[in-house]
Amino acid sequence: LTPFVYRRYLDFSMIDSIREMKSMINAQMKRKRMTNNIKLGPGGIREIEFIGQTLQLIRAGREPELRERGIIKVLKLLAKKGYLQKQESKDLISAYWYLRKLENRLQMLADKQTHVLPDDDISQQRICLAMGQPDWDSLIAELVEHQAAVDNVFQNLISTEDEKDDTAPVSALAIFLSDADKEDDTDHSVQQYFEEMGYSQPEEMVKLIVDLHATSQIRHLTGDTARMMFQLIESLIEKIADYPQQVELFERISHILKALAGRKVYISLLHEYPAIQLQMLTLCQASEWFTERLIKYPILLDSLLSTAEAFRNQYDVKHLLELELERVDGYKADSEAADIAELDLEQLMERMRQFKRQTVFTVAMLDVFYAEPVETVSDHLTDLANALLEKILVFSWQAMAARHGEPQCVIDGEVVYPQMSIVAYGKMGGNELGYGSDLDIIFIHNSGGEKQYTNGEKSIDNQQFFARVAQRVIHFLNTRTYSGILYEADTRLRPDGQSGLMVSSISSFEQYQKEKAWTWEHQALIRARFVTGSALIEQEFDRIRGSVLCSVLSDLGGEDKLLQEVVAMREKMRQHLADKSENFDVKQDAGGLVDIEFMTQAGVLIHAEANADCLRHTATLELIKELKDIGWYEAEEAEDIADAYRYFRKLKNWQNLKCEADETNVAQHRDNVKAVWQRLMPEPVEAE
Repeated sequence: LTPFVYRRYLDFSMIDSIREMKSMINAQMKRKRMTNNIKLGPGGIREIEFIGQTLQLIRAGREPELRERGIIKVLKLLAKKGYLQKQESKDLISAYWYLRKLENRLQMLADKQTHVLPDDDISQQRICLAMGQPDWDSLIAELVEHQAAVDNVFQNLISTEDEKDDTAPVSALAIFLSDADKEDDTDHSVQQYFEEMGYSQPEEMVKLIVDLHATSQIRHLTGDTARMMFQLIESLIEKIADYPQQVELFERISHILKALAGRKVYISLLHEYPAIQLQMLTLCQASEWFTERLIKYPILLDSLLSTAEAFRNQYDVKHLLELELERVDGYKADSEAADIAELDLEQLMERMRQFKRQTVFTVAMLDVFYAEPVETVSDHLTDLANALLEKILVFSWQAMAARHGEPQCVIDGEVVYPQMSIVAYGKMGGNELGYGSDLDIIFIHNSGGEKQYTNGEKSIDNQQFFARVAQRVIHFLNTRTYSGILYEADTRLRPDGQSGLMVSSISSFEQYQKEKAWTWEHQALIRARFVTGSALIEQEFDRIRGSVLCSVLSDLGGEDKLLQEVVAMREKMRQHLADKSENFDVKQDAGGLVDIEFMTQAGVLIHAEANADCLRHTATLELIKELKDIGWYEAEEAEDIADAYRYFRKLKNWQNLKCEADETNVAQHRDNVKAVWQRLMPEPVEAE
């Protein structure tokens, strides 16, 4: 029965059904002259149950933890999740216990099933005594206080808005949308409506509303859905009048409305919550990026129900991901390898993509509207990628182990169970992910010695096992489903690049880094970071990273040689990757992000041997602080390039979001970066 009770997607349309049921109860009470009923009357027991159950029906399809039978547990959970205010939950629980106590006392009177207050003096005195009240007026006052608290929550959640004055004139727009009384001067009346609303281009708005009304998606709507859609359009138009660029904004909103036309759930959501309408308008005004995502994935409208504070206070991406995956058929937290066969892989991949999309959308809202620092934005996006990779590696390993058994090997006569891990480079490694960043990752295992093969019936050698796990991880990330891909994964930074093994042993990784790696690969190693897998591999990787980076300067023969190699690589990148147009390329042009990264990486390679502290971090901003403390950057320089780095990253993020970014300080930050580059880095040596 569960799928029929709890819908898989948010369903606000059922609020109307709840209202209808409550109206039927009210009508029945009037017909039977049922007064003073503490169960069915306003603010009664039934309204408390209706509040909890309505929110359960709307939410519990996607949040199974809400599928509780006890109303008190439900009300506490709803407050914990922010769907009810904490005070509302307390008031409802207090009223519920009071009403239940009063119900019990009423039923004790004549030992019968009743919820109606008595009207004779003797019974009223008995109830007062049983409820600890001195007189009937005091009891009624206490009861009314509880009922008012309940009914207030009920009215806010379920009841319709105050009915409008039936004598109020119907707007020309409403007449047009309902197709009622169509006349030749309809367009003129609608234009006059827009003029009165304060629209600067009323004739353009008329064209847009006529075009929207004529589309097949809107024209084919019927019944309640059509009524709600027309009311929603009128409500949005009233709100858009307060925004700049009204025509452009309504055009964007029209595309969303057409996408929602066949989905009553989302029309109901917007219809029920005017605050979400405002959020949607503000998002679409700010960026086409938000508009495009709402058109393609209307489920993102649910994100607009959360406030910035709620997201910041409850943000635990691993916990949230776990809750999302628990909704996949067959999934159990900490499941054993045998359970993996029961999982619906396609549903698992889709859930992960939905979770990523929802989280990135929320992060973008915090970024654009709540001035979230660029470091915090990157931390959120990197935490998300970390959590997803951790789960994907576990699933991929379990799937292979279920088929081939666990990898084993014999080292010094003892049987060992080797593991594999994921290491991140680039933006992922530096905790600096932006919107749309790909993942630079490599795979490392710690198998060695003799008899390196799995212990299952279909045994394969360990290297083949690890390669298949890695391929499965890449498949998880790159496969395009209905919701698109999860991430673009780039594994070219592994030893020997594309010609090398997909998964390297920790020993061969160390050998390559010490004997074959180029200087640019050592620069990349500065930002390399263990992500998930074996703790033993993590220890070994950190040891190798530190050892390799501390020896680069002496291996190359001194600071001058190292700086020349860094500059030479930077020149190659400028020639091949920089934007050839006159527009400033935030990343690749002189004075941009890569210049800051290369100067910082050069400083780390020069000072690592004498100052191991500068290897503690992988994030560029943290490395700048360390290099200021050891004298590579002067204090003012460090502040200038750190500010430039934040500014350029913010600019890049907003460009990806298609938001209008303030570019007035670009020249100043570029000049600051160029000045530091000229002081620290030599001129490139021209090829002979």
